[in-house]
Amino acid sequence: MSKSEVLPSIIRILDKNTQERISAGEVVERPSSVVKELVENSLDAGARNVTVEIESAGRKLIRVADDGRGISASDISKVFLRHATSKIISYDDLFRLSTMGFRGEALFSISAVSEISVESAPAFPDGRRLPGAAIKSSYSEVSGPSPSSIAAGTIVEVVGLFANTPARLKFLKSSSTENSACIAAVQSLALANPATAFHMFSEGKKIFSLASARSTDERLAAVLKKDVFDRTVSFQAAHGEISVKGRVSEIDAFVASRSLQWVFANRRVVSSRAVSSAIYDAAREFMPRARHPVFTVFVEAPPSTIDANVSPTKREVKFADEAAVFSVVRSAVKSAFSSSGPVRYGFARGGGAFAISSDKRVAAYDAGVSSSGIRRREGDELSSGFFTSELANSRVKYIAGIFGYCLVAADEDNLYLIDAHAASERVLYEKYRIRETGAATQLLLAPVIVDLPPSVFADVSASLKALKSLGWKIEPFGESALKCEGTPAVLQDVNARAVLMAIFGAASVEPKSAPRASAITEEDIIKRSCREAIRGKEMPGFIEAQRLVNDLFSTQNYQTCPHGRPTLIKISSSELASKFRRT
Repeated sequence: MSKSEVLPSIIRILDKNTQERISAGEVVERPSSVVKELVENSLDAGARNVTVEIESAGRKLIRVADDGRGISASDISKVFLRHATSKIISYDDLFRLSTMGFRGEALFSISAVSEISVESAPAFPDGRRLPGAAIKSSYSEVSGPSPSSIAAGTIVEVVGLFANTPARLKFLKSSSTENSACIAAVQSLALANPATAFHMFSEGKKIFSLASARSTDERLAAVLKKDVFDRTVSFQAAHGEISVKGRVSEIDAFVASRSLQWVFANRRVVSSRAVSSAIYDAAREFMPRARHPVFTVFVEAPPSTIDANVSPTKREVKFADEAAVFSVVRSAVKSAFSSSGPVRYGFARGGGAFAISSDKRVAAYDAGVSSSGIRRREGDELSSGFFTSELANSRVKYIAGIFGYCLVAADEDNLYLIDAHAASERVLYEKYRIRETGAATQLLLAPVIVDLPPSVFADVSASLKALKSLGWKIEPFGESALKCEGTPAVLQDVNARAVLMAIFGAASVEPKSAPRASAITEEDIIKRSCREAIRGKEMPGFIEAQRLVNDLFSTQNYQTCPHGRPTLIKISSSELASKFRRT
């Protein structure tokens, strides 16, 4: 190529209008993004009352009014300038943030993709007022400022969102979805700011009205409503400069959606993988498939340890010590799950195995027959070592077995329908998992040889140490087989071959493309062992069933089996009374 030849330019500087629209797309993803940014500005201004109105799911109109400090006439001309902010002065202030907004990009970005007007007037604690002012922008074309008759606070109206970027409109979801997202944005901010009253309207109709609350719990109860809030438990913990508090649903009250999950860092609504992962890890053992915990988590930490500049929307944050946050949240939530059980106990006792007392009669049940043929006797006095000791001290009383798998039991406040197999699995799991000393081994009369696919045998061999620590007497045998000479005593009379195939069989059917660990975890060994050990067992007799009920309610996580399937259904006496229309 000669020196005189010049290649055509392929690097260009985008025009100002295009730059602004691209920048807006980083902050203003959808109508709910606008709602969030505007309400955050109101809260940063100290608003005690915030009213949000939307039309056409925010596409046509978003209006946010507050009674905050307001903006002076001399400052209002700067609101649409990029990086114009009252929240920080220098770069170092980014590490001392106590406000929700700070970049000065919100109004600038919104003005690039809408017609927006701002009316504001400062208000002082001593009652003084300054004249109001207004300013407008139509897709980055600013007009004003001009005088306004507004008395105090700020009103921001956004009209025709994305009208100048039709492609963005096409990517918005349905009106109902976008409407729900706007509502969720306001609710989440309301949770973090209980002292502020929030009112929201859509298409002129009131969606909700939240009065000023005295605490986060009071505000959460108003947002979740009583039936959901009453099924949550509180937690609180601290580690160094990090403190966490919040509420999480009881382990038998998980829901089908993730929509009732909120995380806050220093009062800012955020997304944190460390926090969310910690909660799911704490719930992993008993969380049913396709169900999710309800939770609110408030993390307080020095602003310098929180990076809120991870994403343009300020939604995702990272903590300087993510591991510490994960650990403290997980520990606190696990303790909360434990505190949600066991249930309250105590029952009126008669002379028999199980008795319900009334003013005129006593119904008793004989433990000498199986659960499928219990004899009901009235006013009878029975005596045996079981009744006078073990059963007399049973807090939840077994009544009968039905449908070939279900145990019926009760205490003074509730009726329980218990899945015998799921309950047995939970009880066995807890006994198998919790080992204070070396696990006891029960030797087999003859060794059991278990042939395994050669493709997984290397992985299986890596799990032998865990198996032995759990009480298995086992070793490699030949090229791809195991020889088992003893099983964990806690599994009792178990089919060793069936259990080992249950433990390792899942590895043999994994897709070849799936990553394989070097060893199956001890947790998986325990869960798979328990499931196979319980599989196919018959319904227990009366005494065995009562002991199973006792053992189940003595475990911390009695509401589910180790795989997350419910062990019981609880029906309160008030629920029964309601069904019979006695209330």
